[in-house]
Amino acid sequence: MAALELGPLLTKSQGRPVRWRDLFLVFLPGTLGVLAPLGYGFYRAIYAYARFGPSAAVAWSRSWYLLASFSSLVLLGLALHRLYHAHRFIAIHKYGIHIHLSPFRNHKLRWSQITGIAADARQDRFLGIPLRTVHQAVIYPTLGNPIRLDNRLGEISSIIENIEANIYARIAPQIRQDFQSGKRVYFGALVVHLNGFEMKRRIIPWDQISHLSVDGGFLVVKSDQFKPVRIPVSKIPNLDLLFQLIERQPFNFQPATRAH
Repeated sequence: MAALELGPLLTKSQGRPVRWRDLFLVFLPGTLGVLAPLGYGFYRAIYAYARFGPSAAVAWSRSWYLLASFSSLVLLGLALHRLYHAHRFIAIHKYGIHIHLSPFRNHKLRWSQITGIAADARQDRFLGIPLRTVHQAVIYPTLGNPIRLDNRLGEISSIIENIEANIYARIAPQIRQDFQSGKRVYFGALVVHLNGFEMKRRIIPWDQISHLSVDGGFLVVKSDQFKPVRIPVSKIPNLDLLFQLIERQPFNFQPATRAH
């Protein structure tokens, strides 16, 4: 699908571009790591050749040349890895999204070709001190494997909200209608209907559930009658819609507001 079919570009997020600091922190030290053993090996080869002949020159320099070759492969790998992440991006268009993860993983999807998104935000900590908030998401296309997004694509929190807004506007009315008419509604690993939850091969009636919350990347289902059940949020697309369905029903519990 041509990018033009997705309509005008609205916003874009991409991996951290290559900057001058990468030259000084990665490429310059890596280049020195290649040139140092290469130069010393050449010096040993000249010295041994002048005194003991060509056989000694080869023997005295071989290990240093091998070390330089290995260092050059490491440097090449680091350079390719850095360039690989710098060229990853996700673009929001009026009629869909363009996700470029690699030359072999280039996805262009219209909103109608996406069935859901599972998103989560967690905060890294060090010795109890809050650090950065890490956002991640899984997009579920109509056809093909799920597509995973994370902070290596830049600050994607607003991208996730944009995707959710476009998807939910299209699928929410049908989901509410199916649920209220008594049909089974699927949220990945969960199935919900008017009688309760179905998950992990068990049915839990609504009146047995006392609390729902999102904690540490898991949906936690609590009850006085069984141990808490934890399901990875990454396996539950459209979780906000699930909470909206429950909040609209006259059940005996109030699910916790999902945090982003």
